Amino acid sequence: MDIINLLLICLVVFSIYRLFYLRKKHGSLAEAQRVANQKIAESQIILQESKDALQAQKEALTLNTEKREAMHRIYENRKNGIACCPKCGSTSLSANKKGFGVGKGIIGASIAGPIGLVAGNIGSQNVLITCLYCGHRFKPGKK
Repeated sequence: MDIINLLLICLVVFSIYRLFYLRKKHGSLAEAQRVANQKIAESQIILQESKDALQAQKEALTLNTEKREAMHRIYENRKNGIACCPKCGSTSLSANKKGFGVGKGIIGASIAGPIGLVAGNIGSQNVLITCLYCGHRFKPGKK
């Protein structure tokens, strides 16, 4: 924030200097003040845009840092043989079987009758792991 304060001070000093210059050039103090106020307003807009750009850069750097930390956490967990989420590196995981698929059972029953209900069991033994931190779902053994 020191750079921004320095820019503001420079802006004020420049505005005062510009006011005296414009007064000398235009002859009237009112006209000089009007032009100076217009220049100050333009400078404030530019300063605000610069602040916004700096804030956006700061947020981007923060995201990059968080991503690097997550990648390092994943690397360390895998190196130590600890199960973790491949997206965020969290070790808070929950494993569940899929169970009977109602949609598959209905489609199977409509196509093949009562025997088609068995289609609801297709894939029911598959295990899905859910990260309790970010909600990412993945199959065990996938990297």
